[in-house]
Amino acid sequence: MFKNYLLVAIRYIFRNKTISSINILGLAISLASGILILSFVKSEITYDKFWKDSKNIYRITLDQYQNGSLQFKSARNFRGIAESAKQEIPEVIESTTLGKDIITIYTPQEQIQDVNMFWTDSCFFNVFNHSLVHGDINDPFPDVHAAMISEKLAFALFGTTNAVDKRFKLNEGWEFYVSGVFNNPPVSSHFHPDVLIPFSSLIYYMRNFDYTTSELTRQHPKANVLPALSDRLFWNLNHNYNPYVYIKTVPQSNTSTLETKIAATVEKYTTHFNDQQISCKYHLQPIADIHLNSNLKQEIEVSGNKLMVIALAITAIIILLLAWINFINLTLAQAIDRLKETSIRKVLGAQRKEIIHQFLIESILVNSISAVLAFVFVVAIGLIITHFAESRFNISLNAEFFSLYLTVVLLGVIVSSIAPALFMAMLKPVHLFKKQVKVFSQRINMKQSLVIFQFAATIVLIISTITIYNQIRFMQNQDLGVEISQTLVSYSPMSMLHKPNQASKLESFRSALSDIPGVHCFTTSSSIPGKEIPLKSEQVKRKDYDTKSHHSFSLINADSRFYHTYNLNLSAGRYFTDNINSEKNTVIINQKACKFLGYLNPNEAIDQYVSIDQTYYQIVGVVKNHHQESLRKDFEPILFRYNYQWYLSVGYYSIKILSPQPRHTIARIEKAWKKIYPNDKFQYQILEDSYNKQYSSDIILGKIFAIFSLLAIIIASLGLLGLSIFSVKNRIKEIGIRKVNGAKIIEVMTLLNRSFIIWIGIAFLFACPIAYYAMDNWLSKFAFRIDLTWWYFALSGVLALVLALLTASWYSWQAAIKNPVDALRYE
Repeated sequence: MFKNYLLVAIRYIFRNKTISSINILGLAISLASGILILSFVKSEITYDKFWKDSKNIYRITLDQYQNGSLQFKSARNFRGIAESAKQEIPEVIESTTLGKDIITIYTPQEQIQDVNMFWTDSCFFNVFNHSLVHGDINDPFPDVHAAMISEKLAFALFGTTNAVDKRFKLNEGWEFYVSGVFNNPPVSSHFHPDVLIPFSSLIYYMRNFDYTTSELTRQHPKANVLPALSDRLFWNLNHNYNPYVYIKTVPQSNTSTLETKIAATVEKYTTHFNDQQISCKYHLQPIADIHLNSNLKQEIEVSGNKLMVIALAITAIIILLLAWINFINLTLAQAIDRLKETSIRKVLGAQRKEIIHQFLIESILVNSISAVLAFVFVVAIGLIITHFAESRFNISLNAEFFSLYLTVVLLGVIVSSIAPALFMAMLKPVHLFKKQVKVFSQRINMKQSLVIFQFAATIVLIISTITIYNQIRFMQNQDLGVEISQTLVSYSPMSMLHKPNQASKLESFRSALSDIPGVHCFTTSSSIPGKEIPLKSEQVKRKDYDTKSHHSFSLINADSRFYHTYNLNLSAGRYFTDNINSEKNTVIINQKACKFLGYLNPNEAIDQYVSIDQTYYQIVGVVKNHHQESLRKDFEPILFRYNYQWYLSVGYYSIKILSPQPRHTIARIEKAWKKIYPNDKFQYQILEDSYNKQYSSDIILGKIFAIFSLLAIIIASLGLLGLSIFSVKNRIKEIGIRKVNGAKIIEVMTLLNRSFIIWIGIAFLFACPIAYYAMDNWLSKFAFRIDLTWWYFALSGVLALVLALLTASWYSWQAAIKNPVDALRYE
């Protein structure tokens, strides 16, 4: 019996090639698109769940208050919390800290910048079960010179992953050897270390390293250099240098109880907070929540976009539903042609289950062919998306992928096959013979509803794509208040840190740049536009006020040329001069800082004094607010200091180029760099490009929505084409009679397409409020945003209508131009 059903199904597919092709192609495209999106969504929502005992790993976050007013919520915390919690709270099994640092690492043969290094401890691998390629996981750091590095870094530095005992230096010349190599952290981790070094090494080198000679003054590699837990070092209020704190607890621990115990434990070590009226709250953040559900200051890496993930998941479901709806629509439409076949089967004794089996096998066959074709599309569409999405949509053909693939295919078979099969099986033979048109017309409401849903979903996607595109364009074209075009930025040369001739080398480089045609300005600073300002201070107050401002201020150390290089606009006062001595205790603030400090206007702030971390500075200038980071964030209060020694040590070189031949100018800059800094590679970035990388996730979202909006349009159009074919086929006799009586082609086409126009109109009315709510919610995440204007919706509706008419009119036009005699003869 099964063989007979299969043969009938194959014959029917070949006999109805057009409709079968529409069904197969629509299902295949939808399956491929849905699987690709759901694969990405799954990877996003499973971040950090790969760790062993991930349900019991938490990050301890910090809310800091002063005088009862919230100052900030930070992902960082006091270093001492890790050890004190482990010692004094029974539920805490293990703890570790991660202090992030971006370093330059080098060997005699190689130099690499922007390396993610973390100051940690020997308990790191007890909390995070990184597997090792080489080394001893039970003794990762035998002494203060030991370092663990990733496979990727080992290969980049030494050309092999077997790098144990090989030596390298970082930044100012601190030398370490490789004690072990760990596997590259998965993409789905919220932090990706290249180097792990114990915190004790940091203290050891800071105490014993001679920066002039680049040598250690004493050698005691196994010495215990850490002070007692009660030392202020572990309870530092300067959160710029505090680490991220993680604990592993016993299963099913009560987080509220743990938070209370942590607060009680910390209180014993932080009595010095009372003098400054500072209080803190501590929260246990599950590690799996960090990527998508964290909105804290100073995150290790840029967090994921939860709204984007939700939007993509909904998009995947919509695309799959569109295809399954098309299949059901076309299968029900085919019922007109198959009424006699089904009725004859029933009259000859076919049972309801046999009818169901017949239609189920046909549906399963079509779905199976589509599934095979979808796999081909997964690879093809995946390559396209990977190209546009900058590798964030890489798909691994592993067991998890095939599990998801089979689940979606089986779900599609169930959703798209059972309804048509049950519908055909439930019809009575007497109705099938006598009331064919009426039986079908009774189901017309279902067909209308499905088409309306398809196009409503498509219009929502089109509106979303237009909105995202315009928001991105708005952000990229907005006046930033700072000039970043034609600017090269590089790290200050690490080999020169703390060297006696550092200042003279800098002046030599500055002088060399001034002789290069096309170099407009050169400046040094501790931060550049497009980067989160790493230096913060909560200890900022006016000299003439006893009350401190309850805000966190950002600090930038810069020289006198910073403002000319970046063209910051002055509201009052002046810029820094080149006189180091006179500018030693001066500060320039922006308008937001001026407001937070309580000055009524910029002129009122000039020549006033503010205390920054208990040191007084005179305000000599107020500059207008600028967008230090993306337009997602509001303006932040910034204080600019002329701290000559600091920016000489660690920071950025910025070079403004105004040249008709920028490549030639850059080549000359590199030549000057190599002459003055022969031990450092000249590695630079185009500031405009690095700034725009902040919008990468939004640009990806826009591209993805554009691609899948196009696919949704194709799928909906295929379904409409199939229904148009059946609509025309069912009205051939009517068309012939109308033409014999003088109906024109346009009148026939209007007759055939009128219902489709009405359906699109209803779909538009449903789509607009849904799209408005979704996009307004998405835009609310931006401090600076566009307004949702009427033409976004009008354009989407017109576009959907035009595409629907083009699709439906193609077959209706063919029917309208035929000779009416042929139409009547056909009937």
